[in-house]
Amino acid sequence: MSVRAHSPALATAAVVLLASFIGCAGEEASSPAASERTRTETETSEAAASAAPEPCSLLTADEIEAATGIAPGPGQDVAGACAWSAADGSIGNLVTLTVQHGDVTREQWLTIGDEEDIIEGVGDFAVQVGSQIQVFQNGWLVGVKVDRTVAPEARTELARSAHAKLAA
Repeated sequence: MSVRAHSPALATAAVVLLASFIGCAGEEASSPAASERTRTETETSEAAASAAPEPCSLLTADEIEAATGIAPGPGQDVAGACAWSAADGSIGNLVTLTVQHGDVTREQWLTIGDEEDIIEGVGDFAVQVGSQIQVFQNGWLVGVKVDRTVAPEARTELARSAHAKLAA
C-alpha cells in the first residue's frame, strides 16, 4: 500500500470529474443527444440521491466498537454523512461515514490512482486515499474514515461492514 499523502477531498473530486469527463467524451454540448443525455442524467442523479442509503444505517455501535475497541456514542447525521464520537467524549470524530453517487470503474480509478492503493475484496473495488477508505459498490461511493489514534485495520473492517449492508 502506498504511504504517499493523498487528500481525500481532492481524490473524490478527481473521481467525480473523471466520471463526468468519460461520460461526456465524444458529444458536443449543444447536440440534441447531449441535451437529452444531460436531462436524463439529471433525472437519474436526482432519483439516485433520493434513494441514497442513510449513512447512519450502514454501521452499528457494536460494529464500530468491535473494529476500534472504543464504544461510540450515537451516530449524528451531518450534511449527508454520519459521524460517531467516542461515548466517553475522548474522541470527537471516532468514525465518519459518507455516502454519495460514485459510478466509477476500477479502470477509471487507475487513470488517476495507483494499483497499490486498491484494497481487494471490498465492494466492486475500494481504495485507500489518505486516512479514508473509499468503497465503490453498485454506483455508490462509501467513504470510511477513523480517528488517527485507531488502528488502520479498523477502516477496512468498517468498510466491509458498510459494504455488506449496501450490497444487500
